[in-house]
Amino acid sequence: YVSGGDVSFDNSDSESSTDANARVTVQGPTDLVFISSQLALTSGYSCTTASTFNVSVQINRYAGFVDTSGQGAIDFLFNFDATVSEQTTSYTVSTGSGTVNTGQNIFTTVLDQPSFGYYWYICEVVWSKTSGDVVPLVQTVGLRSLTAQVIKQ
Repeated sequence: YVSGGDVSFDNSDSESSTDANARVTVQGPTDLVFISSQLALTSGYSCTTASTFNVSVQINRYAGFVDTSGQGAIDFLFNFDATVSEQTTSYTVSTGSGTVNTGQNIFTTVLDQPSFGYYWYICEVVWSKTSGDVVPLVQTVGLRSLTAQVIKQ
């Protein structure tokens, strides 16, 4: 799945999901999940003192389970299970506002081998301050995609 357009969000020291995601069902003990993803990201910031921060792009796995709340329709809920892959870039900035371009964060040949179950893989962004008073402004994702397929062995 490849999507177009831009999406913007405020990501203050937290994790934000993108719309690059895929769901798979693992049915055998030797099944592997092959994942590939990419994300173009520009991150805005503001600070009054010299600061450092990290921008991490992650592929996270969420385990699905049937919603038994009795609300009518049968659906799945998901809990965070694991970070499958991660790319982190550190930045040092001086005072003022600006943007940093993380470029193309590309994940190729990511192999995962979870247990039996239904899983949701999501490309997510984590913005974290490491020193100073820097705060995120707007993060804009451009081209983004994530594909996942189960490989039977």
